[in-house]
Amino acid sequence: DEILLPEGAPFLRAIVASESRRIGFNLRCINEVDEHHGGGETSHLVLRLFPNHPELRFVQPLHEYIFDPASPLPGGVIRGATIDVTIRHRGYLKSVVVGRKKRERNLAIAKMAVERHPDDAFHWYGLGQTYGFASQRQEAKQPLERMRELAGPDDKRGIIVHGIALLAEIYALEGDALLAEERARDALRRSPGYPNALFALAMALKRQGRVEEAIAAYRDASAQEINTAKYAVVDDQICAWKASCDLGVYLSELERFDEALAELRLAISRAPDVMTVRINYAHALERAARFEEAEQAFIETFERHPVAQSTLQHANFLLRRLRRDDALRFLETAAPRMTTERERNALIEARTQLFALNAADAVQRLSAEIAGALPGIPAEAATQPSPEEATRRDIVAALQENRWGDAADLLLRLAVPGAEEDRMRLLCAFRLGE
Repeated sequence: DEILLPEGAPFLRAIVASESRRIGFNLRCINEVDEHHGGGETSHLVLRLFPNHPELRFVQPLHEYIFDPASPLPGGVIRGATIDVTIRHRGYLKSVVVGRKKRERNLAIAKMAVERHPDDAFHWYGLGQTYGFASQRQEAKQPLERMRELAGPDDKRGIIVHGIALLAEIYALEGDALLAEERARDALRRSPGYPNALFALAMALKRQGRVEEAIAAYRDASAQEINTAKYAVVDDQICAWKASCDLGVYLSELERFDEALAELRLAISRAPDVMTVRINYAHALERAARFEEAEQAFIETFERHPVAQSTLQHANFLLRRLRRDDALRFLETAAPRMTTERERNALIEARTQLFALNAADAVQRLSAEIAGALPGIPAEAATQPSPEEATRRDIVAALQENRWGDAADLLLRLAVPGAEEDRMRLLCAFRLGE
């Protein structure tokens, strides 16, 4: 599931043809993922070229590396150089992860590794990162903290820095903003300018209400001059669009709409095919009360990405604008463009709910009409109503109090039912069937 980009092949041939030295070569690995419909990529350095020597061995069952007993580096990692050669890795696509049960497999391997090597920070990173990949944040914290403890304060390996930045992000998402800031700054001390850590720092500062500092951290994380290729493990999309997108949403929440829209337009210009950015841009326009532009932005998002998420985003916008019929029509026209049964079912469910709301409104109006149309109690009979008049009075009370079962039972007692009674029976049957 790794593909070498063709422009790197001549460079690799030249290295293979040269005199062998006790050194490995790191390639940039771009990991393709399905997130965000067009903007999910991370990258890391991976050692894929090294000399054939009897003392050099692959070690570690997960995130393996080349061990050299003569290397002075932590863990005996072979000395390496990074070259401008790229491979694309498709093993993190959802279909692959699910089909091969990679989460379950990797988790079992990582747990076994820490049991066998409990004092190796590398393995604790592998376990924590595997939990993080599976979105199990609670479970990821303990192994990542153990990794940090074993690594000590001076270990600047890329995996250690990435693990600490991941910890910072987890703490920020959980609301522990002070600890998140502490871990983010620890990662930045070890690797200044590291985008993952800057992003986590911005999240932590935002949680603390330190507005201008958070904005500055987001802008640092989105700086175009950051060279992501120098980091061992990095989320390239932070610099490309994630930091600008998050900052735009934050500024919108602060009602600084001009700045918010500028940031979101920047994110769109850098990542025009990312659906998440376009949806957030539409929401920011809506918050700024620029409703026509917001509607157009939602429509453009759907046209670029005709999927259930963009469809429901536009439909919900129409509902917020009290345009239920327009939302229904849009759902009907969008349904044939869905490409999976799951997405079509999501739209069917949404349409069903809207039809039910319309029906409920109609029933409410009908209930009021029927209650108003029922004959009142004559003044002279107010003290001693006839049995039928008493039944009609009880029916009115049951309808007004939404006691549909009682109303249905009382309707059966009327000796001579008429058109109004038939309407009431239909009404009760509908409500009891909901």
